[in-house]
Amino acid sequence: MACKRSARPPSRDTIWLARKLQLLAISFAGSTRPGGLPSNTRRTLAEAETRLSDIYALLQAGTSFESLVKTYSEDKSPGTYVWSREKRAELAPLIDSVLWRLQVGELGVAPLDPVDSPYGW
Repeated sequence: MACKRSARPPSRDTIWLARKLQLLAISFAGSTRPGGLPSNTRRTLAEAETRLSDIYALLQAGTSFESLVKTYSEDKSPGTYVWSREKRAELAPLIDSVLWRLQVGELGVAPLDPVDSPYGW
């Protein structure tokens, strides 16, 4: 899953307690969706890896993350969430580890791990 830390949450009281992120989710057959439901895709793991590489190349070429989310993400668009420190337990551990180290506007990719992030990338 690619993550982009967006602007700070609107409340000045919770700026240091929460992060706003946008996800670009790529899954494959056999992966699960949040809640443990199976993915609806027929894409193989190799096809998902190729898609992720293609998307990364588009990012490197200057395509906006937001437009890539609209075009490629399997998460509901725009895939933007605000996560407080209290809600951290609800995140897949690998997404959590990426999210809390990003600076505003910085991109990060959560590695594929069938246990800690069974959703894909």
